Amino acid sequence: MNKILILLSLLLILSSCASVKPDTSGAEMHYGMALAYADKKDYDKAIEHYKKVIELRPGYAEAYYEIGDAYLHMEDLQSAIEAYKKAAELKPSFAAAYTRIGMVYAQSENQEDYDKAIQYSQKAISLKSSDTLAYSILGMAYYLKKDYDKAIESYKKAVELDPSWSGAYTRMGMACNDKKDYDKAIEAYKKAIELKPYDSWAYHKMADTYENKLDTVTSFFFSGMAYYLDENYEDAIEAYKSAIALKPDYTEAHFELGRTFYRQKNYASTIEACKKAIELKPDYIDAHHFMGNAYLNNEEYDNAIEVHKKIIELKVDFIASYYEIGRAWHYKQDFDKAIEYYKKSLEFNPEYKLAISKLGDAYFDKRDYDRAIEFYKKTLELDPAYEPVYYSMGRAYSAKEDYEIALAYYQKSLELDPYFAPAYCKIGHIYYNVQNYDKAIAYYRKSISLQANYAEAYEAMGLAYGKKENHDKLIENLKKAIELDPDNALAYFRIGRAYEKKENYDLAIENYKKAIKLDSNNAVMYNNMGWSYAKKKDWDKALEYCKKSIELDPNDAWSQHSMGYSYAGKKSYDKAIEHFKKSIELFEKLPDATYYLGETYHDMGEAYEAKGNKEKAAELKQKAKELGYP
Repeated sequence: MNKILILLSLLLILSSCASVKPDTSGAEMHYGMALAYADKKDYDKAIEHYKKVIELRPGYAEAYYEIGDAYLHMEDLQSAIEAYKKAAELKPSFAAAYTRIGMVYAQSENQEDYDKAIQYSQKAISLKSSDTLAYSILGMAYYLKKDYDKAIESYKKAVELDPSWSGAYTRMGMACNDKKDYDKAIEAYKKAIELKPYDSWAYHKMADTYENKLDTVTSFFFSGMAYYLDENYEDAIEAYKSAIALKPDYTEAHFELGRTFYRQKNYASTIEACKKAIELKPDYIDAHHFMGNAYLNNEEYDNAIEVHKKIIELKVDFIASYYEIGRAWHYKQDFDKAIEYYKKSLEFNPEYKLAISKLGDAYFDKRDYDRAIEFYKKTLELDPAYEPVYYSMGRAYSAKEDYEIALAYYQKSLELDPYFAPAYCKIGHIYYNVQNYDKAIAYYRKSISLQANYAEAYEAMGLAYGKKENHDKLIENLKKAIELDPDNALAYFRIGRAYEKKENYDLAIENYKKAIKLDSNNAVMYNNMGWSYAKKKDWDKALEYCKKSIELDPNDAWSQHSMGYSYAGKKSYDKAIEHFKKSIELFEKLPDATYYLGETYHDMGEAYEAKGNKEKAAELKQKAKELGYP
């Protein structure tokens, strides 16, 4: 670790100076400003204001001390020492200033400075015998002088004063290691890891000590652990594989290898590694658990259920497995089974927040919004700051079309997480549903500014522009949605409709074809393709696609109308009238279809007129006018 970084980390761990603010009002103002700049890491400005404090109150030792800290953060060690020495000169009882001087000297590359580090640390201890940091610096200085016994003695005193200080145990381990007392070193590292399980430094040092002991297998294993904590997964994998190559039955190495693959989202390799760990230790619950979750994330839901059921056989009260089985059933769209297992997890822990929240999600997916809200509220009773549930509440109330309450929950979600793009998108949906398209667009834009690859927001923004009859903007945004989600058949279809409204039938057909390629059983898509061909007067192609649409959905009124229109184009008026009649029957059953019914009467009238039956044609066209068709 870089010496300056060590120094700064020590500075943050134990700061033993409790500064007293000056009582002079002008000095106090500058002192406050200096602290504010230091908090913002603007150390030049902080120093400028500390110096103003000193001008107003020349003997103020604490201001010199703070200047020292600022220089220390700027890595100007010589200036830091000068400031700390001035603080100690002004206030000889200022133990923290001596501690800081010792700390800076301990970071020097100059061997002679280690004696100075010892001298100043001892002075600090003589003034304040409980100065843990001073003992640690004393240990560091003795370690650098290779006086390992005195280093160990100093670190022991540091942990006696602060038993929770993992770093002192790690340094003690380093001194024991260099003294070749490897067992004592390992004991110290284990204590450090017990106190701070996610500190990779102790694992790295443990690996070094096992290597010195010529225990290469264990050294590789702890290197893997260290690299894993550093999020250096490739090196972790190589280390675990090296350990396994030397010791194929190393159960923990197989498991940790699987766990590392899991972090890389390489679920197939996770499963393989965990299977090997389980072969060696059949009741290895952690290996079962990671394997089950890997199956779940790999969308192998039946395997996930099987593995988690095995865990329950091994440990009936393993709550997480009931929850994960619930999630597997949830993904399989069996919401009742999901609810059953989420509830089972609550039998062991009635306050299991994740399960209660997921019960809300399961009821939401069953469209039982009131029950969903009930469970979301229970979750919030347990944890009022649990942001995802405010979002879920917004979705539930929005589904109930209670938009005012939904909006309040989405806004609460954003209070807790102002950068949560989906909440902005859902607010956009609310404004879309109440036909405030400008506000909807503004919220969709905000969500995209936070999450540039948000396909749903681009698609929704395109639809809002479509409602404003801005077909070019609709096309632009839906094309972006397709870039992000190339399998979005509906987006291609909607682009096709926009081109159809622009009377660009070739581009409409091109996009309908892409939509049909992705969704070949959608009657509406075939109908629109047929209609576009009809508008191009390509009657045979129009009939081909309209027939396919009717095959898929014989009761689609528009498909029957398009078929009639296409037959009329081919002058097959009897067939045209047959399909128009069928279309009228179907449109009459639909609410809000008056205009389209009028259009069908009008087009059927045109067919009768082409057959020479002007009286029938006039009757039908009159009917169309009565229905509001121009």
